[in-house]
Amino acid sequence: MRHCIITNNSARYGASIYIRYSSPEITDSTIAENSDSVCGGGICGIYRYRSSPIISNNTIAHNSASRRGGGMYCGYGSSPTVFDSILWGDLPQDVYLYRVTRE
Repeated sequence: MRHCIITNNSARYGASIYIRYSSPEITDSTIAENSDSVCGGGICGIYRYRSSPIISNNTIAHNSASRRGGGMYCGYGSSPTVFDSILWGDLPQDVYLYRVTRE
């Protein structure tokens, strides 16, 4: 995905981009002012589940989620590569990293 503007969307998961079992490249795009009722307003901006996307030269800003990862939610088994990108002003946090702990 290149040179896209994704704004003003709403969803339960991944209001702008929902990635599951895949590894897309997201480049030179703006993901802003999206809202999510659970997690990943931007990419849930960008929900990733067992995925390894490459996210480069993007602006991910002013997205929101009710619980976790307003800008980006990194779900179980995800290994994103993010570089030369701006994540700013996303609520409740820009990036949420899901961790599995075993006792």
